[in-house]
Amino acid sequence: MIPFQSQMEPLRTIRYQREDLHAEPQVCEGSLLTFVYDIPYFDACGVFPPLHIINEIFSRGRAGGGMSPGAKWEPLPYLSPSMTTWLQR
Repeated sequence: MIPFQSQMEPLRTIRYQREDLHAEPQVCEGSLLTFVYDIPYFDACGVFPPLHIINEIFSRGRAGGGMSPGAKWEPLPYLSPSMTTWLQR
């Protein structure tokens, strides 16, 4: 166990929908961390985008789709560098 793990608060839970061309949409619910890695191409080339790009993606409420995988969610509020409480429940 990581020494400070018990002191950490859980991340906010996000409800979203994963979409694939040849499958029915799948409703998912998970932490913000799970959510960002379910957004297709969010971490393209293993690089996590800067905050202004994250805000643009989160406020859209959709990423990918069409003939490629996609994800859909309720648009999320803008994050500021000091806005850590939003990430928690």
